[in-house]
This record gives sequence, C-alpha cells and structure tokens, in this order.
Amino acid sequence: MGDFTDKLIGLSSIAKNYGWKDFFRDSIVPIILVLLVVVTAANCCNDSRALFDKVVALGVSILPSYLGLLVAAYTILLTLLTTPAVEKLKEIEDDEHKINGKDLIRILNSDFAACILITGFALFLSFLFSVFSSLNIVFPYADAVNYSGLGLMVFLLAFSLGRLADLIEDFTTVPLKWTNRSLK
Repeated sequence: MGDFTDKLIGLSSIAKNYGWKDFFRDSIVPIILVLLVVVTAANCCNDSRALFDKVVALGVSILPSYLGLLVAAYTILLTLLTTPAVEKLKEIEDDEHKINGKDLIRILNSDFAACILITGFALFLSFLFSVFSSLNIVFPYADAVNYSGLGLMVFLLAFSLGRLADLIEDFTTVPLKWTNRSLK
C-alpha cells in the first residue's frame, strides 16, 4: 500500500489529478461573480475601502472555521487510506459510471488538497489585507487597489466554496452498491 499512498498524496498527485484544465473550468463561476461584484461596486459604491474591509473581515471570520472543517475531513480521508477497507475499495470497478476505486480515491484526495490549499491562501491574504488596511495608507490609486483586492478575495472565497460543492458532488457519485460490496 506504500507505493499507492505515495502516488496518491502530495503536490505531484494534486497536479496530476487536478490540473490547469480543472482549475480553469472551476474558475468560470467565480470569475463571473467577481465581474458582477466589482462592476456593481464600482458603479454603486462611494467608499471602496469600506467595502473591501467588509469582505476582508468576512474572510477573516469564516475562513478559519471552514479551513478547520476541511482539514478534519481530509484527515478522515487520509486515515481511511491506512485501513484494510481501502484495499477492497481499490479493487472495485463500476463500468456504468466509468470509475474505479483507485480513481475515486485519487479524485477525492486531489479535490480536498486543492480546496485546502486555496482556502489556506485565501485566509493568509485575508489576514495580510486586514493588516495593510489598518495601516491607513493613502495614495492616488487606492480605489484601483481596493477593487483589485475585492476581486481577488471574492474569487478566492467563491472558488473555495465551489470546490467544497464539488467535493460533496464527488461523494454523492459513489454508487451505493460500492459501499455495500466494499464492506463485505
């Protein structure tokens, strides 16, 4: 099982199973949301800094709990990989859904890891933006920087929440007969 686990866990596995094509496909909805928010904010909001501060505060308040939830779920998945049940799951083939047990484990691992990395990056930027915002630095292009930061934060929040929705979808695509066969 060591070879299988080595191929499954790590950045090389994430890059192999969740590549640029997946990233760009998953970025479509967050980019549309960013465009809507930034264009609406630029047209309707007089204080770009106040709006930026609210979004950063939202990130600082929800992302630690969200990241903790993801890490706990990922830990459970990694714990599953050390049990004898994973050997049975690896052997299962489902021709109807065109997926096997190894593919399912790889997909779940890369989705969790990508979601955790993006969420961790969003949390880091939230803290960083919060610190810089509290310094009250004034300069001529403050609105452009605020709207750019707003767009980045909205993208990261929407992307990480979208990845969570994909994780839930991946779990629900497992046919019930897999679970019954793997436990016998």
